[in-house]
Amino acid sequence: MEGFSLHANTKIRIENRSGLEKLCRYIYRGALSKERISLDENGMVVLKLKSQYTDGTTYLRFTPEAFIKRIISLIPKPRTNMVRYHGVFALGTKRELRLHHWLNLKRKIQIRM
Repeated sequence: MEGFSLHANTKIRIENRSGLEKLCRYIYRGALSKERISLDENGMVVLKLKSQYTDGTTYLRFTPEAFIKRIISLIPKPRTNMVRYHGVFALGTKRELRLHHWLNLKRKIQIRM
């Protein structure tokens, strides 16, 4: 699945079974590859990095507890909005408030007609 990208504009035709399979595999994949996680002889969790850091680091070592804490931090809290808006659509911005005001005016005009 390396190199496969998914975004909101992804379309798969009904007869494209291989494309559907690729999409399902992409959605089903885990956040971390099992092949990148191992235990060393001292019982430390070793995480192989996808790409080397600028200082040459290719692996990270954690105690099992520290690794679990890091993994748990990736799990979103219940009922947390996963979509973040920026710019005009961000809540509380002056432009966002003006946009809502304009949309409400437009709706009122359409209702009167």
